[in-house]
Amino acid sequence: MKILSTVALAVLACTGLVAQSFAQRFQEMQPELDSMHQAMEYKALIDKIEAFMPPAIPAFDIDAENPDVGLASFYDFEALQSFHVYLGRAYAMYGHLESAGSNFKKAEEIARLNATEIDGVFGPIIQNWNNAGEMSKKALENLETIKKQKEEIEAKGRRQSRQERELLARIKEREPFFDENAPIWQANIERAPAMVEQLNLLVSATKEDTGKFAPAIAALEADVKSEGEMIETKFGGDKAKYVESVIDTKENLTSLTTQEDKVKFLNRLLFLDPQNKEVKEQLDSILGKS
Repeated sequence: MKILSTVALAVLACTGLVAQSFAQRFQEMQPELDSMHQAMEYKALIDKIEAFMPPAIPAFDIDAENPDVGLASFYDFEALQSFHVYLGRAYAMYGHLESAGSNFKKAEEIARLNATEIDGVFGPIIQNWNNAGEMSKKALENLETIKKQKEEIEAKGRRQSRQERELLARIKEREPFFDENAPIWQANIERAPAMVEQLNLLVSATKEDTGKFAPAIAALEADVKSEGEMIETKFGGDKAKYVESVIDTKENLTSLTTQEDKVKFLNRLLFLDPQNKEVKEQLDSILGKS
């Protein structure tokens, strides 16, 4: 996830684009979401995000005449992908493994869409930076030539020809323009290579994102399948009996070393059997509610 990274902020600043919509919302909410996850307030975190998530992935907009449109879509998609990752993690900890898998799949789908469109979004921007560097270099080279011409003409004093006097007048008339733009040209020359490199890295990282969700999705699906087969074969499909057997085997809980692992384990059992009092008591005890 690369939401509003340093290079992204630089690009937005250069284009005059103000982060908006889901991108702005994620940037504002991320610290609170992290705090909620750390506090194990998974249900509250889920409710907070789902309250504004769209029912379907919005269209990815690109306007050849206005690169800001594509940038806005790219960063909104990055934010939506991140929101689904937070939901996936929260659902996994809350015991809803199926919903966790669904959200990771949605994040994967968004990542693929972003990767498909990213060349069209950042290609022109990368080219603009390349052009800016090359054009600025030529402009400064021309400026050096003009300065030398001015020095040579001024050195002649009264021996200047009419053409030289006219050229000197034009050079002096243009000096405010040179003074104003020379620092910009120099900055472009210094910044362009780094910006092109960082933007290319951003493009590569976005394309790599498409493959990072597969292991988590496969692991969740394997856990759900294994659990379902056990419930079906050993307990005749009775989830309540399965949960009772698991919670009655004390080592299943005591072997877990972290509070987070214990909460995740108990939340899953409570999801399978919301009426199991022993699971509720154990969960309340760990969370300090009893």
